[in-house]
Amino acid sequence: MTALISTVSITFSLSEAGTLIFAALLICWVSAVLSAFIDNIPYVAVSIPLIHQLIPTLSGETEVVWWALSLGVRLGGNATVVGASLFLVGFVLLGSTAIHFVTWPLAIVLVAYDYFRGRRTFRHA
Repeated sequence: MTALISTVSITFSLSEAGTLIFAALLICWVSAVLSAFIDNIPYVAVSIPLIHQLIPTLSGETEVVWWALSLGVRLGGNATVVGASLFLVGFVLLGSTAIHFVTWPLAIVLVAYDYFRGRRTFRHA
């Protein structure tokens, strides 16, 4: 990851702050994608030593890298059922009842479709 960050910063002539922002965005997106399919706790446990190795190569306020890891893992964990342990428990509990499980992206699309179609189910009082 360090080689990718340094190559991109040299190629696009990024400043030190730009390199830090690119590193944070890369960590956030990679963490979100990977933690969607890997449980959050093992992924963070593996990522901590990698971030420790990356921080000395960056300059500036590197605390943003830790926040990027945290945000990416949290958002990615919400993407699929296997991303977070709580979702697995909820999925099993919902599977034992007559309620069908709907993932959040489908729910967002259905609510948006319903809203923009004109029905506006969620009205303010």
